[in-house]
Amino acid sequence: GGSTVLGKAVSKKGSRSFAADGVQVSLYPATPYFEAWYRLREAREDADTVVLVCREAEKFKVTSRVDQNGDFVFRNLKPGRYFAQAYFEFTQVKKSKVYVGTDSYRDGPYMVTTNHYEDRVRHIDHSDRLEGFVEIQKDGDTVKLSLKDHK
Repeated sequence: GGSTVLGKAVSKKGSRSFAADGVQVSLYPATPYFEAWYRLREAREDADTVVLVCREAEKFKVTSRVDQNGDFVFRNLKPGRYFAQAYFEFTQVKKSKVYVGTDSYRDGPYMVTTNHYEDRVRHIDHSDRLEGFVEIQKDGDTVKLSLKDHK
């Protein structure tokens, strides 16, 4: 085919965005089998149950890599509906100042108080599954796809 999917793979945490730099994106044709798998996964998957795609379906996927800006591309696709998925693991670093105490002393008639703070750094590990469906209407189309956190 002659169609293209231009994608963006970014994870949002609060007001910050993290590009999924270097992550592999898999693109699957959304066949009736795949649609049934997706519905089953939505209905049954939880913290204790994982619903995987069969090995046969894995043979029909194509892959791409996300660049430093979170962009990826799939070229030479035929019209149809597709599902894209990427697993993005990263560590978010949060820095803040934390109050640790106060010193007070008298300087003549004045009381002088100094508040003390120290820098604290927290590391928060994230493991996100970014997904999305996209449909190509006709050969030669270029469509955009933003992968979102699956929840």
